[in-house]
Amino acid sequence: DLHSFPTRRSSDLHIVIAGAVPDYVRASAKSAGASAPALPRAEGAWQGPAAAADDWTIAFRAPDFVERARYERGPEAVEVAIATYVRAHLDGQLADFENRVYRQEAWQLVSEDRIELEPENASSVTLRQSEIRGGARRRLVWHWYVVDGGPTASRVRAKFMAAADLLAGEQSAGAVVAISTEVGLQREAYMENGRASCRERV
Repeated sequence: DLHSFPTRRSSDLHIVIAGAVPDYVRASAKSAGASAPALPRAEGAWQGPAAAADDWTIAFRAPDFVERARYERGPEAVEVAIATYVRAHLDGQLADFENRVYRQEAWQLVSEDRIELEPENASSVTLRQSEIRGGARRRLVWHWYVVDGGPTASRVRAKFMAAADLLAGEQSAGAVVAISTEVGLQREAYMENGRASCRERV
């Protein structure tokens, strides 16, 4: 299935990044005026972070930092982008309606949905999934928000979480995390891994 096979293959990487993001955001909040900390290191068979090698990125209003990286596992690859806001409530920029997980001049939105990852030995994770098209190319993008360490897939909830912190007299950091893969390349990698598995059993 077009929308499920990359998610199944890369769910362990999603979990590693999701688990590391709250600390990453807190570290970024302390780095105002300096460079952001390094993105989370991969675990298991995944390798990274390495320099981003694709033209995909997110388009969010005035973040303090935007960090991009590439993670690989054999022929599989995903691109990660994290936009961090030192003060998540500031002008509602983190949850602004005009924010996109792609650049509109290069990509068009095909579909959008909410999905649930249920990896082994970890709690389920809710993500927003977008399918985008740029010419003959297609990508899947999964994203979620983090405000004061709490994750949510809802832009509206992220706005309320930031507003609640402001009313409580806090200035919490926030971020959007996006993970993307090119569909055609991942399908080829998935099929090749399947063929290799079959050869090993013969």
